[in-house]
Amino acid sequence: MDDATPPSTARPARTIDARASAPPPSVITDAVITIGNFDGVHRGHQSLVKRARAEADAMGIACAVVTFDPHPRHVLRPDHPVRLIATVEERASWLATAGADPVIILPFDDTTRGQSPAEFVDALGRYVRIRAIVHGPGFALGRGRVGTPEALARIGDAVGFSMVAVDPEASTNGVVSSSAIREAIGRGDIEAAARDLARWPTYMGTVVPGNRVGRAIGFPTANLEPPVARATPGDGVYAAWVERWPLGEHARFYLAAVSVGDRPTFAGTIRLVEAYLLDFDGDLYGETLRLHVVARVRGQERFSSVDALVAQMHRDVERCREILAGNPPSGIPK
Repeated sequence: MDDATPPSTARPARTIDARASAPPPSVITDAVITIGNFDGVHRGHQSLVKRARAEADAMGIACAVVTFDPHPRHVLRPDHPVRLIATVEERASWLATAGADPVIILPFDDTTRGQSPAEFVDALGRYVRIRAIVHGPGFALGRGRVGTPEALARIGDAVGFSMVAVDPEASTNGVVSSSAIREAIGRGDIEAAARDLARWPTYMGTVVPGNRVGRAIGFPTANLEPPVARATPGDGVYAAWVERWPLGEHARFYLAAVSVGDRPTFAGTIRLVEAYLLDFDGDLYGETLRLHVVARVRGQERFSSVDALVAQMHRDVERCREILAGNPPSGIPK
C-alpha cells in the first residue's frame, strides 16, 4: 500500500480573516460565540464549541468561534514563544468540524491587546450580533484580563447577550489543557497527547533541502520546517501518516517513519524533523506536508557504525508498517 485517500471527516471552514490588510466586509449575523486561542482544539475546546453549537441551534442562529493569530504569547513574550500544537489553518479546520460557522480570526496586535471588554465586544459587532458567549473556567478577555464572565454579563445585560459556563473536560492527569498536551508531545508520549486531543498530534511544515545524509544511506527523507515554533515530539523514531496537500479535498496519505533529533551517529548538532515516506519516490521540495504522529517506535540512539544504523532503520520501517496497518488514514479526524 503506497498511499490512500480517506473520506474527508472535516467540515470546510468558513473563515472571516480580520488579519488581512484590508478588513473583510462587514457581515453581521446573530450568533452564539466562544472566544479563545484554542491551540490544538483539544477535547475541552471541542466541548465549548459543541455547547455553543447546541445553544445556537436552539435559537436558530449562527455559531461563531473567535480566535487569534499570532498567539498572544508570541506578541507579549517574543523571547519565550509558546510552541504551538497547531497552525491557524488547522485550528480553523478543526473548529469547523466541531461545529463553528464561521471561524473569525482576529489579529492579536496593539489594537486588540489594548481594548477594554466593551471595546472588544463593540469591535466584534462588525461581524456578529452576539446573543450568548459560551466560556470555560478561568475565561477573561480585554486589557488586563478584566473582561471576566461577571464583567461581560453586565455588558451583556446592556446590549443583549447572556453568558453560558461550561465545565472543564477531565484528563487522566487533571483538566485537559494545551500546556499539558505540549508537554506530552515533547516527551514523546503520543498516546497521552492523542487521548486529550481526540486525534493524533500533527506537525506541519515545508519540505526544505537537507544535507542528503538519508539519501546516501538509502532512506531519503523530507526535512520539515514549520512556519512557527511547533510542539515537537521528543527525540526518537515515530510511525506517522504523512498528509500531502493537507487540509483539502485532494489530500493524500502515505505511511512514514519519522526521525526527530540531531543525528548523533553523524555527530549532528541541528535538531531536525525528517519523514521517510515508505514506498514513495518523488520530489517534495517546497511542498507543505502534515504529519499525523501515531506512535513512538524508539528513542534516539547513537550507533557504532553507519551499517548498524541502517540495519536498525530497516527494522524501524517494518515496525512502522505494522503500527500503521492497524491505524488506517481513514481514522484520522482532521
